[in-house]
Amino acid sequence: MSSPYVLCVGEMLFDCLADQLGRDLPAVESWTPYPGGAPANVACALTKLGTAAGFIGCLGQDEPGDQLVQILRAAQVDITGVQRHPQAPTRQVYVTRSLAGDRCFAGFGKGDTHTFADTQLAADQLSEALFAQADFLVLGTLSLAYPHSAAAVARALELAHQHDLQILIDVNWRPVFGMIQTMPAKSFYRLYLKPITSNWPRKKPVGYGAQPRSKLFINNWMVAKQYW
Repeated sequence: MSSPYVLCVGEMLFDCLADQLGRDLPAVESWTPYPGGAPANVACALTKLGTAAGFIGCLGQDEPGDQLVQILRAAQVDITGVQRHPQAPTRQVYVTRSLAGDRCFAGFGKGDTHTFADTQLAADQLSEALFAQADFLVLGTLSLAYPHSAAAVARALELAHQHDLQILIDVNWRPVFGMIQTMPAKSFYRLYLKPITSNWPRKKPVGYGAQPRSKLFINNWMVAKQYW
């Protein structure tokens, strides 16, 4: 396997979709788990398209974590940056579905959102060698809701700047992950992004269709538009 050209940092988890449509969480009888987590999805999709990619995130030292590592390996994603936590479990998200098939995030079972392994990504365990070999860094934003993983994101950005990586931020905020509900884009930036971007070079971020020479790409036009 070649060195990862793109590093994807953030969460990997199981989305457990309700098999019975139109039922609230207590009435669901069975669930089907699907591997998910936007940064991990990006890494797997890139390797399928022939681009070398690596995933950096934290999984529990448990059976779901083992299954997700095997999925990454099968997709030929570099797992050098995968951390395993001995106590915190791998996150499983329960998703109910309406009769029309529309999804609704229904929580994490018996666990609180702050108790899962993805929140424990450790900044001091990030491999600088991975960043020295890469060209692009892809970040989700759910990790910014938790102190340990937010510190790891900040460290990843430091390493990306040191090694001149192009950076893409895929903006995603959901109240079920501990982020504030109905938050406008500008407030989201001020609360979650500004603390880790205060030392960035003052280059205007770009949205869809912009020229690729800028160092920072934000994959959400409403946030990009209000950034400066």
